[in-house]
Amino acid sequence: MKIVKHLQNGKIGIYKRGTNNTYHARFKVDNKWIKKSCKTQDLDEAIAFCENKYQEYMYRLKFHLPIETKLFKDVAELVIKDLQSSLDSGYGKVSYKDYISVLRRYYIPFFGKKIYRQHLAERTR
Repeated sequence: MKIVKHLQNGKIGIYKRGTNNTYHARFKVDNKWIKKSCKTQDLDEAIAFCENKYQEYMYRLKFHLPIETKLFKDVAELVIKDLQSSLDSGYGKVSYKDYISVLRRYYIPFFGKKIYRQHLAERTR
């Protein structure tokens, strides 16, 4: 792996992997390296992709969101945290306690390791 381009003072590296001509990127966010495919063979498009993705990761880090949300458990924990903060502030509904209980008792044990699909969540709204 030979880095073709560095961005953001070395926190982003763009490279080509193996015989594949598509660019890949690695990001250093919160002292962890994250690897992503840019899914393009054009360097300018890869740079734009990397900069956008890096800004998204930094936004998530700033607001204490998971950097990469893949599992149902991660999303459910975010919901529980939000519901609990509403209850603690006195503005939450009494039913929020039941929602938290059901998430912890039934949904997280059953769906916890499943991959979360955002489009399915949007359909249920």
